[in-house]
Amino acid sequence: MKSKFRISLTSPIIFLLVKTTFISQGTTFLSNLDTPTIGNLPVASDTWVSTWFQTGPSPAGYTLNSIQLSFGNDTGNPSGISVMIWDFRNRQSLANLSGSDPFSFGVYTYTASDFNLLPSTVYWFAVKSSTTAEIGSFQWNYSAPGGFIPGLDLWSGGSYPTSSDGVVWDRGNSVGKLQFAVNATAIPEPSSLVLLGLGGSFLFTRLARKSRSKALTQQ
Repeated sequence: MKSKFRISLTSPIIFLLVKTTFISQGTTFLSNLDTPTIGNLPVASDTWVSTWFQTGPSPAGYTLNSIQLSFGNDTGNPSGISVMIWDFRNRQSLANLSGSDPFSFGVYTYTASDFNLLPSTVYWFAVKSSTTAEIGSFQWNYSAPGGFIPGLDLWSGGSYPTSSDGVVWDRGNSVGKLQFAVNATAIPEPSSLVLLGLGGSFLFTRLARKSRSKALTQQ
């Protein structure tokens, strides 16, 4: 009877773990990856490219899970791509995302680690590499220009600037909309977490009482 009792108690815990793993993958709140590619921009250590997105109004904000970028075939021998959430005011990275160099045409995923996004706030992310354009460059794809990129829950995105050093940025480029997607998880409000905890405690207590009653009747 002890083994059955243990399985009964761990079942809801396993369910919550599976659910948490699923949620951690995030929701695609913003994407234009499904639009036709009409060209690409070179990315190198002396050719930074950036674009922006605005989060939705979820009161507690969001956890950034990943950013996906569409690239074409690289030119030359580039290496060491860097994808960063960028602070234009202080000219520094707020978060560095992890992922692989985009040598061939496709969509590449760059994951974040414990970086939270405020609600209804504009963020920029910048992309560069560790090699100069003379050696080679990665090619970030873009689609047709015009208007903002609409997303879920009032998220949006738009135009982009370029830079040679990450300090001085040229905001006048408008050849198209860089192709990207943002995946995030809405952070539950504190009241929701309290209710979830109370619900889990109630379920655990009920299962424990039921198992003890069953054990007593079988003695």
